[in-house]
Amino acid sequence: MTIMSYQSINDVINQLFELEIHSLGMNGDGIALSHVLPERFSNEYRFYVPGALEGERVLAKVHKIIQKKIFCRLMKVIAPSKDREQEDCNKFLDCGGCNFRNVNSNWINKWKIQQLITKTEPLKIKDKILPLSSSEKSKRRRVVFSVQANNRNFYLGFNSRFTQKIIDIRSCKTMNSKLTELYLKLKLNLNQFIIKKSNFKIKVNYLDNGADILFDIKKQNYKEIFNFDQLIQFLISLNTVRVSFKTNDRIQIVQFNGKNQNTLGKLSGKILYSLPPPGGFLQPTKEGEREIIKFVIKAIHGSKKVADLFCGSGTLSIPISQSAEIFCVDSNQSALSGLKEALKQQKSLNKNKIINQDLLSLPISHKILKDIDAIVLNPPSKGAKTQLKEVILSNVTNIVYVSCNLNTFARDAKFLLENGYSLEWLKPIDQFPNTMHLEIVSKFIEKK
Repeated sequence: MTIMSYQSINDVINQLFELEIHSLGMNGDGIALSHVLPERFSNEYRFYVPGALEGERVLAKVHKIIQKKIFCRLMKVIAPSKDREQEDCNKFLDCGGCNFRNVNSNWINKWKIQQLITKTEPLKIKDKILPLSSSEKSKRRRVVFSVQANNRNFYLGFNSRFTQKIIDIRSCKTMNSKLTELYLKLKLNLNQFIIKKSNFKIKVNYLDNGADILFDIKKQNYKEIFNFDQLIQFLISLNTVRVSFKTNDRIQIVQFNGKNQNTLGKLSGKILYSLPPPGGFLQPTKEGEREIIKFVIKAIHGSKKVADLFCGSGTLSIPISQSAEIFCVDSNQSALSGLKEALKQQKSLNKNKIINQDLLSLPISHKILKDIDAIVLNPPSKGAKTQLKEVILSNVTNIVYVSCNLNTFARDAKFLLENGYSLEWLKPIDQFPNTMHLEIVSKFIEKK
């Protein structure tokens, strides 16, 4: 097929192209111009090639097209970058778990900081960025496995980046050793307890005392899928503290002997912990979690009343409660139940207030926030734009913003800077080695 024979952009799917990679995108994909296409396409479309590096010439096969982006599979590196190293995982380009396994850690760290600088460049805050803290490799303690089971075949692993296949991850280099051991035992034995063809997810948080496992089975009845009693006995043998079955929005919980406790560290000589709900949010690494807590505590030092908005099960609320009265808000009732119980067990509940409210659609009014000394926001990737409109009206002098998304952080930081606040410092924290993800803790103060 010649270039001129492409009548539709979809005709390029499954075609091979030799491409010059001119830059990397925010997701770490190599980007190439589409001058190899007819002119009517070349001005609008760009090629995106996971695994390709800036300056490389590669052979790539088109996989799919989404909103002017032509996503390709890297087939061959014709002219490699000087930064390229031997990949340390043979599933790298199939599994979607990592963005970089073809460069060293120093390169990744520099790239992440440059992404942060570039994204926030219009805000003129480069001199406020503190040194990067990074978690060690193979320390990830939360994971979501995909499962496909029928009469003939059983697959358990991560979804492929390019196909409908599930990738075997027995040699995964991101999970901690306990998660890897759990995966191997599930892969070897789980199929014998499945009695009906099914596709589902297994969400695992590895807590202090063992695995907290949630089977997310959508609309199916878990007792029709599994030989339930035998499955439970098997899971008990895997050092599991709790197993839950989620059908639509209903969760059936089976609590084992262990306590579903996540130790947050020691503060003022006291060991603190949270009690995450089944399948609940957990910071991906213990080291990253403690680094976030350390800088949040630093940021609110001296405050007597602190609002923790998007508080979850209390990763930040519980440490803050040791020195301040807390006002906690989140949309997840299960997470708040865990927070209440953890505060009760640690004798910190009476002086604090906990509210179940969706801050993305119904923010806390500035009239309620006006008597607060510091506000901590730890929103989902969508950011906290709606809530910040109330925050700036509250005239609270100390704002701590924790973010996992550079785009929404830059947007929300711009809003604060334009409405009477200045950035005191920004701490980047890398909990996802070999990926494009970066966590941020930042402190804004009201200008005098």
